[in-house]
Amino acid sequence: MNEKDLPIFETPFKVRVQNCWKLFLEKENELRLLMDNKASSDEVVRKLDELISPAFNYVYAEVGKNNDKYELILNLDGDKSRAFPLIYFKNNAPKEVFEHWNILIGRQASQKNMDKLKLRMGDSEVEASDIDLWCEWENNLANVSVYCKKLLPLLNANENQAYNIVYMMIDYAVSELAEMKYIDKLELIETPKEGSPIKLSGLMENFVANLSYTEEEILSEEKYLGSYCGYRMEPDEKSTDGKRKDVFVGSTRLIPLLSDFMRGDTYTVDNLNKDGIAAGYLVFPLYGFTGENRGAQILDFRDMAADKLEQTTNSSFTFLGGASGINYGYIDFLSYDLKETLDNAIPIFKEANIDWLMFRNFRQDAEGVTLYEEKPKKGIANVIQKFFGKK
Repeated sequence: MNEKDLPIFETPFKVRVQNCWKLFLEKENELRLLMDNKASSDEVVRKLDELISPAFNYVYAEVGKNNDKYELILNLDGDKSRAFPLIYFKNNAPKEVFEHWNILIGRQASQKNMDKLKLRMGDSEVEASDIDLWCEWENNLANVSVYCKKLLPLLNANENQAYNIVYMMIDYAVSELAEMKYIDKLELIETPKEGSPIKLSGLMENFVANLSYTEEEILSEEKYLGSYCGYRMEPDEKSTDGKRKDVFVGSTRLIPLLSDFMRGDTYTVDNLNKDGIAAGYLVFPLYGFTGENRGAQILDFRDMAADKLEQTTNSSFTFLGGASGINYGYIDFLSYDLKETLDNAIPIFKEANIDWLMFRNFRQDAEGVTLYEEKPKKGIANVIQKFFGKK
C-alpha cells in the first residue's frame, strides 16, 4: 500500500488552511500597507504569495480595494475542481479576517461598468462593445457563439489567446462561477450569425431570463456547488474490483473528477492531492438490502451515511455524490483530512451492520484499501432501519 492507494498526507489541507489563516492574520497588515502605498505589483504579488502559499500549491489570486474594504480574489483559472477547496478556504477564515477583507471566489461580475470595460492582452485591446454573442439554451446550459471583429487577426495567429480574452470578458459580465457552470460550449466565429446579438452588458439579463434564477442565485457560490449531474452506465455484472464498472446509475457534483477516472486520467486528482486533498470514494456491499423498496433503501442509507460523515468529521468531508452498482454502493467525496474522515466512517458503517467497507482513490492505478471486514450477517435491512429511524 502506498500514497496512491491511501492519500493520507503529513499536512492535510485542513491543517494547511489553519496554518495559512494564522500567518495571514499575523502579516496581512503588511499587505494592506503595500497596497495603500501603491507599491509595485511585484512587491504586492510576493507578499500575497507568502501569505497564501501555506494552503495552496498554486492558486491564481488577486487583491484590490472596494471603498474601505480590501478584497482577496481567488480565481478558478478554468478548473471546476478548484471551487471546492477555495470555498472551503473562505468558509474557514477566522472572523477577524473579515474586519479588513472581503474574500471573493472567481472573477466578479462588473455590471455597473460593463459598457466601459476594456481588456488588453499582449498587443490586443478589446472593449465590451466590440463583442456580439448569440446564446442557445438547453437544460439550463448555453451554447455561446461569439463574434468580435477586432479579434479575427488574433484568432488566426493565436487562437488560445483570443479565447482567453473572450472568456475573461464574459467572466466580468456574469462572473467566473456562472460562466463555468452555465456555459456548456463557446465558439468564436468569423462571421456574424443571423438574428439580433446580445452585448456583454446584456448577458446577465439573458442568463436570468433563460435560467429562471435571480441574479443573486446565479452568482451564488453555494448554488454553484449544490448542483448534481445524473448519469447512467451499462453495468458489468461480473465486476467485483470496486472500480465502478458495475455501476448503472449515479450522480455527481464534480464531473471532471469522475470523467478523468473513467478514462484513466489523473489530472484532477493530481491537482487536489498537491494541496493535501484526497479525492476518493467508499465502496460497500449491497447484498443485504432486500425487498421491493431495495433501491430506496440503498439511496436512503447512502444519503444518511454521508450526512452523518458531514456532521462528525468537523468539516473534513465534502459529499460529491454517489452511485449504485449491481454489486456495490459508492459514496464519492473530497476529504481535507482523510484520516479523520475514514476514522469516522468506520463506526457509521459498522453500526449499520455493513459487513465490510473499502476506500478507493480516484485513480485507476490505485488499489482498494479495506477499512474493516467482518463475517456476513443476516437482517441487515432491519438494522439499517433501526439505525436511521426509518420505517
